[in-house]
Amino acid sequence: MNRAEALEYLDAHIGWGMEPGLERIAAFLELMGHPERSYPIIQVAGTNGKTSVSRMATMVAIAHGLTTGTYTSPHLQRFEERIAINGTPASEEEFIQAVIDVKAFADIFERDRHLTYF
Repeated sequence: MNRAEALEYLDAHIGWGMEPGLERIAAFLELMGHPERSYPIIQVAGTNGKTSVSRMATMVAIAHGLTTGTYTSPHLQRFEERIAINGTPASEEEFIQAVIDVKAFADIFERDRHLTYF
């Protein structure tokens, strides 16, 4: 898979519509073996300032010697901006590998339900 194919795969998930609730993502995470439970998480929610707060929390964690992964949305120029490790945006190769890794599970999950772009 190359970058264009990874983006095309994600774009194919635009327009599947909203499904209020957490049941769909909970089921998907269960299929994946709950990777989100293997590390501490800070979730930032609200109307304004989420990206700024996320970046500040990232820098504080890094200053304390922690390794961080940060996801923000939307991106400004390149999709890779959404995913950062220790404040550095993912490389094209890291982005492609992330799509490949998630796609393996999504292909199984989507036999019954669709995932969205987000």
